[in-house]
Amino acid sequence: IKHYIKHYIKHYIKHSASIMKLTQQEQREQREVTKGLLYDLKDALSEEEEEEVASKPKSILPKLKTDSQPDVVMGLLAPNLFMAASSSSTSSNTTATDDDELHLTSKEALSILLFLATCDPHKYLIPASRAIKTFLVTVESGTSSTSSVTTTTTTTTIEVSDELLQLMVQQLSGINVEVSSNATQALVTSCRIQPPSTLLASRALSAMRNAWQVAWDDDTQTKSSTTTICVRCVNAMVQVACLSEAMFAAPSSSTTTATILNDCLITAMLIHSKNDPLLQMSVMDLIERMATTMPMHPSRAQWLHSSMVVQPLLDMAGGGGGGGENNENQTPDPILGGPALCLLSTILQKTSGNNTSNNNNNNNNCATNTTHFLTSFHHALRHFCGDGTGSVELDRLAMVNAISTFAAMDTTALEMVLQDIVLQQSWLSLAVAQPKLKAVILHSVATVIRHYDQNDNDNADTIMMETGDAANTNTNNNAQQQLLTMKLFSTLASCNNSSNPTELLLSMARSPLIEVRLGAYAILLAVAKGNGGGAQVLLTTSGFYDFCITRDNKVETTKEGMEAKYNIVVAVLKSNARGLLADKIVKSLEQYVQQGPHYVKTLSWELATE
Repeated sequence: IKHYIKHYIKHYIKHSASIMKLTQQEQREQREVTKGLLYDLKDALSEEEEEEVASKPKSILPKLKTDSQPDVVMGLLAPNLFMAASSSSTSSNTTATDDDELHLTSKEALSILLFLATCDPHKYLIPASRAIKTFLVTVESGTSSTSSVTTTTTTTTIEVSDELLQLMVQQLSGINVEVSSNATQALVTSCRIQPPSTLLASRALSAMRNAWQVAWDDDTQTKSSTTTICVRCVNAMVQVACLSEAMFAAPSSSTTTATILNDCLITAMLIHSKNDPLLQMSVMDLIERMATTMPMHPSRAQWLHSSMVVQPLLDMAGGGGGGGENNENQTPDPILGGPALCLLSTILQKTSGNNTSNNNNNNNNCATNTTHFLTSFHHALRHFCGDGTGSVELDRLAMVNAISTFAAMDTTALEMVLQDIVLQQSWLSLAVAQPKLKAVILHSVATVIRHYDQNDNDNADTIMMETGDAANTNTNNNAQQQLLTMKLFSTLASCNNSSNPTELLLSMARSPLIEVRLGAYAILLAVAKGNGGGAQVLLTTSGFYDFCITRDNKVETTKEGMEAKYNIVVAVLKSNARGLLADKIVKSLEQYVQQGPHYVKTLSWELATE
């Protein structure tokens, strides 16, 4: 039996190899047959244009369907659709050759594709969309898969004609989901391949905007079909706009990318579609994509901070009416209020440091730098904290993220939070929080403290170069930030029935749960690094010094925890509090630092063998 099985396997492997060779040979033969038929079809279509004879191209179609697979046909046509003008002149008179590639001009390849897709869309439309997408992806990655053997290319250039661009955009309005998805990817990839100087992105945005307008104004379609097409068009616009700064700033005809997004995405689909919350939710998902796609570009950040984007989200979140008037009685949207508040928090987080609206030329367009925005955001937070929305862990997590983001915006915002008992409890209370939620709360507090400490350090570098009122203003701002961060540190204790925030954090640093310990370490490190005498405040608490120099391997056994504790000791030694410490304490801290974060005291041989 073993001999029979061994003989059978050997025969099967040999037979499979011969079948594979035969299959490869058949594929090459099929490609040659397909090339010949496509050349014949090209000639027939050319004669049809000249002599208006429509029967000859259709006579070739049955043989093409019988002898050639649709994937092979479209795989040969796709590269020729993007043939550069410099290459078109050399391929217009090309006939069938032994070369494995097909040689047609872009216009000839497009006419063949349109003919096949029109005559039999069920057979050729999906393969065409796949072939175009695959070709562009392989060009972008530097490889060419048009032949049976994949080869590396370095000089592939593409050219997208107006006719081909219009054809790809038209597929966004089609019924087939795969075709529209492939068309979106093809449009985005072609814009990413082409340099901004070619203005392909501007042409693509203009074409997609026109397709969106046609669908939006079409009263003959159902509402679901209209919204589907519009979301597809806007989705492609957003992906193109997020490619680079040049793509977002690229003018499209007589308008700009920001104007197109304002008209299509915000005004029509977000503001004027109040009876369609699902469509509004889709729009908010697209805005979130623009806020989370990295790297963040200045023009995109400026648009995200504009009143055109911010005000509708504030209204949904219950933050007050537009036009600069606040309405404390306005309630959030029951469906979209929570997502709108989360989206505002995401915009503020992801665009931090990228918003160029501080420039004098852009101040009028920035909505997040105004007192109205801070007050409205504060009202929205109060609505969600006051109605019990944050009682569920998941909702509480979103609330902690929103409040901490708001607190990190500006000293005015932080002061609003520290004066609001409801927001304090919603953010800082650890009483009923699960361990992971406790860790999130602790890390959010540390992030806010670090944020203002970093601002202090940035301002300190400029004070030396300033004189008079400017230097005094910066000094006062630094002092205010230091005062507020230490007040936040104290408020953490008062919200958790403790009189000393350092003692509260030291108790959490002894927790058996690593998430809670790392959160406590994060706040201790942020306070120790602060310029407001944070290290001195920590050292005045009994037990903090012992915590610094004691290596308790029974409590802290993780690499992350040991390194976090080590960083706290380093921060204390680098702080201004070092000069107030006794020499003996400084030497013990220095010894701890010299030994490193992972130091373990060794035992003598006698003790180790007992």
